Amino acid sequence: MPSQGQLEQTSPLNLFGRIASAEQTGLLKLALTDRVTLIHFRKGNPEFVDSNHPEDSLGTSLMGARLLTPEQLQQAESAKERFGGDLLAALFGLGLLQPASAFSILAQRASSILFKGLRAESGMFAFELRELAGNKAMPLGNRWAVLSDTVRRMPSADIKRRLMPVLNLPIMKSGGMVAASELRLTPHEVRALTVIDGVRSVSQLLADFPQDADHLLRLAFLLRELDAVSFAAARPAPATVAGPTAAAQPGPAPTAGPTAAPRPAPPPGAQAPTAAPGNPPGAGSPQAARPGNPPGAAAPAAARPGNPPGAAAAPRPPPVVGAAPARPASPAPAAAARPAPPTVSGPPPGADEIPALKQLAMALKQQNHFQRLGLAEQADGSAVKVAYFRLAKLYHPDTLPQGAPPELEKLKAEVFAYIGDAYRTLSDDKSRAAYLEELKSGGAGAEVDINAILMAEELFQKSCILVKARKFPEAVKMLNEAIQLNAEEAEFYAWRGYARFFTATDKKAAQPEAFREIQNAIKRNERCAPAHYFLGVIAKLTGDTAGALKHFKRTVELQPDHIDAQREIRMAAQKK
Repeated sequence: MPSQGQLEQTSPLNLFGRIASAEQTGLLKLALTDRVTLIHFRKGNPEFVDSNHPEDSLGTSLMGARLLTPEQLQQAESAKERFGGDLLAALFGLGLLQPASAFSILAQRASSILFKGLRAESGMFAFELRELAGNKAMPLGNRWAVLSDTVRRMPSADIKRRLMPVLNLPIMKSGGMVAASELRLTPHEVRALTVIDGVRSVSQLLADFPQDADHLLRLAFLLRELDAVSFAAARPAPATVAGPTAAAQPGPAPTAGPTAAPRPAPPPGAQAPTAAPGNPPGAGSPQAARPGNPPGAAAPAAARPGNPPGAAAAPRPPPVVGAAPARPASPAPAAAARPAPPTVSGPPPGADEIPALKQLAMALKQQNHFQRLGLAEQADGSAVKVAYFRLAKLYHPDTLPQGAPPELEKLKAEVFAYIGDAYRTLSDDKSRAAYLEELKSGGAGAEVDINAILMAEELFQKSCILVKARKFPEAVKMLNEAIQLNAEEAEFYAWRGYARFFTATDKKAAQPEAFREIQNAIKRNERCAPAHYFLGVIAKLTGDTAGALKHFKRTVELQPDHIDAQREIRMAAQKK
C-alpha cells in the first residue's frame, strides 16, 4: 500500500481493496477537485467516513432529515469544545439528538460520502497508519459487501467508459486480492463469473449474454479493480518483408503481450487462459458451442454415443438457441495463507472459544437478520441499535486477546460480519420494512451459496444437452435439481417449461402449463431471450401463427444474432 500517489494511476476502489485485503488500520485521505474525503479503516473494515464538502456536512444532513433545527445546530456548535470538539458528541450530550432516530441518517450520510469518494477518477491520495478513536467508530458493514454495493450503484455508462481500453481484449481470471466467495456476490453475479473463460472479451460476453449484460459489466469492472482478472493483448500480425533479398529468419512466433491497462501484473502462479472446454482447436466463435445451435454446431445424431452405425436421425423439435455456452466452474482464487504464529507452550489465548464460535457461525448463516440480533420481527430501530452494540462487545474483532490464533480472528470477523449486515438492514426504517416484506414472501434470510450456484449451472448445461438429444424427462429431472440449488435463475424455468411441453403426449393440453412456467421465467428476467423463443416455438406447434411471430420478433429484439428466430421470421414473411 503506497503512502501517497495519484488517483489516475491507482483508483480509490483499488486502494480500498488493498487496505481491506491487508486488514490494515489507518486513514485514507482522498483529495478530490471539490472536496477532501476521509475513510478510516479498522483491520480492513471501513468504520468512519467524513468529508469537508458543505453538502456532506453533518449539520446539513440532520437538518435535511428534519432531526435538527438551525438553532439547535448553532447551540451544539457553540458547546462542542466541551465534548472534545466533536459535533455529534455535543448533539447527543446536550440531548438535542436521539441515537435511535439519528443512526439511520448517519449511516446514509456515511454511505453517500463513501460512494462519492470511491467513484472518483482524479485527484491525490495519502494513506497513514493510525488508530481511530473509539467514540467515532460507526461500522459500515463487511468490507467486501460495502465495495460490491458501491460498484452496483455506479452508472453503467461510467463503468463501460472506464473499461473501454480493455473492452475488446480476452478477459481471464487471475489471483487478485480476495477470493470471489468473499465478495458477497448475488446469484446473477456468480453466474456471470462462471462465463469468464479466458477466451472471450467483455464485449463478446455482453453480446453472448444480453440478459446478464449489466451484471457482467459490473463484475468485470469490480474484478479488474481488485486485480482478480487480467486482459491479454491481441496477437500482432507478422510483418511482411518485401524485396528479393528478404530471407525468412528463424525465431519464435510472436506471442500476445500484456495489456497496457494500468494494473499490476497478476501474482506468480496465476491461471493462464485456456481454450473453452469442448471447442476443438480452430473452432469458430463461442456462439457455435451453445447448446441447441443450428445444424453444423453439433455432431449429427447418428454419430452420437449410443446410436448404432447408420441409424437414421429421429424427428426433432425445432432447434434451440440462446442457452449459455459451456461455463467452466473455475474455483475462486484462494486468499493468501496467514503465516503460522510462533509455537508457544500451552493453548493460545482464546482457543477454547473456537468450537462455540464455529457453531455460532454455522447457525448465523441459516438465520434471518432479526434472529441474528436476537430480536422479534416487531423490534424497532432503537432495539436494533441496543442489540447490535451488545453483540459488538462480544464479537467485534477488536475483542481478540493478545496472541489469539488466526482461526479465532477469522471466526470473530465472520460472526461480526453477519451481525453488521443485520444491523445495516434493520437500523433503517425503510430497509427494515422492505426486509419484512421479503420475509413474508420467503425471499430473505439466506446467504448466497456460491458452490450451490456453480453446481446448478453445471446441471443446467447438462440439461441443455439432454434437450438437444430429445431426452426430455431426464432434462426435466436435472432442471428440477438445478432449481433446487438456485431458484433465482430465470433461464432454468424457461428450459424446464420447454422440456415439459415435449414430454406431454397431448401438446394442446400441455400448452397452458408450459406457457405459465416460461412466463414465470420472463417475469423474473424480461430480457431472457430463450424464454421468448420457446414461447414462439410452442405457439407455432399449437397453431397460433400470429402469437408465434410476435414471440420470435421479441427474441430478435433481445438477441439480434438469434439465428433460429430470424429464420422463423423470414419463413413467416414468405408465407404471406
